[in-house]
Amino acid sequence: MTAQKWIMYGGLIALVFAAQSFLPDVKHDPIKPIVYYKDEKTIRELILKEPSVKDMMFSQPGWVYVSMYTKGERKDGFAEYICLNIQPHLLGDVYVKIVDHKDVLQNKGFTEIGLVKCKKNK
Repeated sequence: MTAQKWIMYGGLIALVFAAQSFLPDVKHDPIKPIVYYKDEKTIRELILKEPSVKDMMFSQPGWVYVSMYTKGERKDGFAEYICLNIQPHLLGDVYVKIVDHKDVLQNKGFTEIGLVKCKKNK
């Protein structure tokens, strides 16, 4: 291995250790999961009652995916609307991500058409 590669790898390792010092010190009990929702069933019902919503799911912790059809327009306003409806049922901040239902059906992934950070009520 050349000296230049050693320097590059050393710099990368130093960067990783330096970045860790900027991360918040979060104490978390690994046995007890972080809970973001008071009642997932109620949140699911609130979202699925909307006629334009085709499906929804809770993804990685703190993310709610809502799928709907679009004609190319953004749905950030609809994400805000969903946020306002589910806010009373949140225990922590979550992201509401609106995805294109057509792309989901065609296995093209979760094409984002709307996104909002939904803060829990104080």
